[in-house]
Amino acid sequence: MRALVFEPNHGGHRLTYAGALARALVAFGVACELVLDGAARGTAEFHAQVEPLGSDVRIHEIPPVRAAGVYGSGGGRLARLLDAARLLRPDYLFVPYADGLTQLLAFVPGAARYLASQVGASEALMMRGPSPLQSLPRRWAARRVIAHPPWSTLHHSDARLVFEIGTNERLVGVMPEPIAAAEVRDARQAREALGWPPDHRFVLVAGYLDERKCVGEIVAAFSSAFAGRAGISLVLAGRMAPAIRAEVEPLLARLDRDGQLVWLDRYVSDRELTLALHAADLVCTVYRAHEGPASIANRAVVAGRYVLAGPGAWFDWTIRRLGLGMTCPSLDPADLRAALREAIERAAGFVPGEVSRRFARFNSLENFEATWLQRVAHVAGRTPPPVVTWDAIEEAAGG
Repeated sequence: MRALVFEPNHGGHRLTYAGALARALVAFGVACELVLDGAARGTAEFHAQVEPLGSDVRIHEIPPVRAAGVYGSGGGRLARLLDAARLLRPDYLFVPYADGLTQLLAFVPGAARYLASQVGASEALMMRGPSPLQSLPRRWAARRVIAHPPWSTLHHSDARLVFEIGTNERLVGVMPEPIAAAEVRDARQAREALGWPPDHRFVLVAGYLDERKCVGEIVAAFSSAFAGRAGISLVLAGRMAPAIRAEVEPLLARLDRDGQLVWLDRYVSDRELTLALHAADLVCTVYRAHEGPASIANRAVVAGRYVLAGPGAWFDWTIRRLGLGMTCPSLDPADLRAALREAIERAAGFVPGEVSRRFARFNSLENFEATWLQRVAHVAGRTPPPVVTWDAIEEAAGG
């Protein structure tokens, strides 16, 4: 069997997903080819996630997709996908980030039929669902595409949405986050590995630090809530958008002078991020207009950390409902400042329970790989590896 993993965008967590999926296929004995945009090769993400695959995976580089035309970058991605399918004609096609492509295949006449004629089977993952900002007809159409996708098999990362829509022959369930096991057992070991003071309390904001992650608001709220309080530090882990940097640098300079700032101003490897999550007391995922799952929130729960999340359906349904943290009611400065103060105190007494443990077993690298391999194993006539489903979390929560 020959499989093709298609990922034309190297941003965010996409190469993490593509690399983990390719490794799982190779380990399962499937010949794997990987389509990436040509700009990926020189990035830190490529060196960390794809380069270790070596000669086990054949890599095809395509020109970067530009945002142009009626469908923006989605139209370019669809054209690249159809070209790759025609040229490579795999037995099995995997698309680990199919948002946009799914909608286009559903609504562009003939595209899905042509793709099906070029590949033996197709399997994809979507991350996002309908936006509350969309009109009711558009939201209905978006839900219908997820319920009846143009792929042989579709996974979705939003358990709330999957439970609302219901699984079927094509929408098969919730995809775990590929979170590798940590090399440390507790905060003390993590802080020792990072060189952080053992007796501080740390509030962590991680990932690409841009406007969407409310970095400016969080820095301002932290400065107001904890200015001059020895022993409480803000940790910023990840590259920062230039516009946000210009906005927050004066406040960060003051926090740094007061010994209240740890700033990892660069690409943060999976190992460093895992250590930072274990070293933190509170992980802040207060995002602007964020409706779907948040990778950093998932990883914080797996690390056994208390989460302060922003307003949003997924945060409320997952983090607050399952007792994994609390949500801030709004992005108003007073609300955010009060939420930070409350959350840091709650974090001090937080003890992960059975829901957290099952959440960690679900969102593991091994479970991510096993979930992707279920249908491949059936097609190949082999026994699929065992999986942990989201139902295990609901059972522990009493749902």
